[in-house]
Amino acid sequence: SNSYNFTYERDLKYSLIMQVDQLFPGYKIYGNENEGVEFLIEGKRIDLLLENIREGSLLAIELKSGEADFRVFGQISMYLGLLSKQFPNKTAIGVIIAGEINDTLQNACLTTDKIKLKTYQMQLTLIDA
Repeated sequence: SNSYNFTYERDLKYSLIMQVDQLFPGYKIYGNENEGVEFLIEGKRIDLLLENIREGSLLAIELKSGEADFRVFGQISMYLGLLSKQFPNKTAIGVIIAGEINDTLQNACLTTDKIKLKTYQMQLTLIDA
């Protein structure tokens, strides 16, 4: 299985959207009309906002096609704060998905259990037509 580094975050986002069911079992894209894609909140855009089907809790996803460092921690922390203001009765957590995770980001995330880190790998599969 070959690793594939996306050049553009939108390609990564599109792939995630198409596989939400498999990658995030129990979650769906927030809203009835995919409002969770580039969810706008107080002038900021969350790459992808998912909602837990059973609990109604929120999952904010920040995508970085390359390396992510500690600055992304501040970005997603702000999103979680904005979500807690707009949806005071819902729990909100975050996931940063990047091609690589810098040590500075890993260290920042040691301060909270509300933000998880993931790297991605892509595999191209060919099917006979």
